[in-house]
Amino acid sequence: LHGQRGVAPNGIELHPVLGLSFNPALGTATCQTTLPAGTVRAAAPSPSGGGYLMAAQAGGVAVFGDQPCQGSMAGAPLTAPVVSAATSATGAGYWLVGSDGGVFSFGDAKFFGSTGNLHLNKPVVGMSAAPDGGGYRFVATDGGIFSYGSAPFYGSMGGTHLNQPIVGMATTPTGGGYWLVASDGGIFSFGNDAGFYGSTGDRKLNKPVVGMTPTPTGKGYWFVASDGGIFTFGDAGFYGSTGATKLNQPIAAMAATPTGKGYWLFAADGGVFTYGDATYHGAAVAPTPAPTPPAPSGQPLAFATMQCDAPGTPDDAHNINDEWVELANNGTAAAPLLGWKIHDEGANFTYTFPSFTLGPAAKVKLHTGSGTDTATDLYWGQAGHVWNNTGTENAYLVSDRGVEIARKSCR
Repeated sequence: LHGQRGVAPNGIELHPVLGLSFNPALGTATCQTTLPAGTVRAAAPSPSGGGYLMAAQAGGVAVFGDQPCQGSMAGAPLTAPVVSAATSATGAGYWLVGSDGGVFSFGDAKFFGSTGNLHLNKPVVGMSAAPDGGGYRFVATDGGIFSYGSAPFYGSMGGTHLNQPIVGMATTPTGGGYWLVASDGGIFSFGNDAGFYGSTGDRKLNKPVVGMTPTPTGKGYWFVASDGGIFTFGDAGFYGSTGATKLNQPIAAMAATPTGKGYWLFAADGGVFTYGDATYHGAAVAPTPAPTPPAPSGQPLAFATMQCDAPGTPDDAHNINDEWVELANNGTAAAPLLGWKIHDEGANFTYTFPSFTLGPAAKVKLHTGSGTDTATDLYWGQAGHVWNNTGTENAYLVSDRGVEIARKSCR
């Protein structure tokens, strides 16, 4: 399926259930000035357009311009990575949502419910607030919609076969509809106010789409690919892109200015790119540390095995946890991996290790999708596949000082 109006009977409306909200004992009342490279997953503008926030998968939040800090989940034990964020109608609060649908609310952003204690068929990848600030929705990779508070349910793609997974969503300015976008740029519209203005579902893209944002009129929308390529539809103007620029990290999110005459692109390392009347207020890029020698000989780290093509399915996106890379500690000493990274060829996707120690003679598999981390299995939290099944593809292990330690080919 490519661009079309969605079918309401495929979805089930979920009303508020018990979930998670910000607890000062768990999170922190402060925000961060920088975020770990490769971990920024979400961004949202302030209502005035005079600022923005970025959120990392571990719950850290960085704010810029007139967007006030209301706290973050940095240092809290999250059960799933943060994947999306939204600001309240006043800008004095914001929500974060994890891939399990757990919601964290800050400032005047009230908690209306979550799926944090439910088993989901597919991970959550996007969130959008109701224009009045009285509710929100989020969407899973299969197109399932979860609505809370004043955010009505208009339908979903749950139960319908999709060519590619859903990667984001946007609500119309009136609140009378919403769009879902897939990684191939397929658009699905719901509600009377969400018109279909075009898609790239029938085009071959250089890189997958990672997000979308509507125009202030609701008569058009933009979406952005991980290389910063911009696609405009309806009354959305083109003001520039990074599609021809070599990026240090892929683009993770985008947002439009209140006038619709510009937009921001946010990279996974906290970099910010501005176009049109979008003003630069700062970036969350962490300073590049000085290189250090590879791991000591007492704890040699190497890739053991790698499964780039998930077996038994025609599309990795339907079984992405069977796509994995396995890291081994062949030494006699434990290897602390906090801040170490694994990335693909070209660093389009980067996983940053949380507080994790790989014991001597131990192995751990890094799965592409979402799940609960254990001593033997870690989960990247990606909505789609990372490792290419064709062409040149390597996995790289990089130390917390930026030194390449190991690599392994899919072939």
